[in-house]
Amino acid sequence: MQWEQGRQQGLKSYCTELNAYKLGREGYDWQPVCPLEGIEKLEEAYAQGRYYYIRQRDLDYLRSPYPFGYGPGRFGYGYHPFGYGW
Repeated sequence: MQWEQGRQQGLKSYCTELNAYKLGREGYDWQPVCPLEGIEKLEEAYAQGRYYYIRQRDLDYLRSPYPFGYGPGRFGYGYHPFGYGW
């Protein structure tokens, strides 16, 4: 009984448009645990947050000094394709 009461209380805070948006914006997956009533609004809020997250992630990737994985971040030294340092 107490478990179900706690679950219902948790769903009240989880199943809000603000939380759905925040989950999407932070890159988290949406868990299908909310009641079907009003689910469209929650899914729309999540989709908007997810769209922002993906755009920001892609922009950060393109702004990276080594967008294709070369450089100090990946191997600890600059990329030298044949080991000659050029």
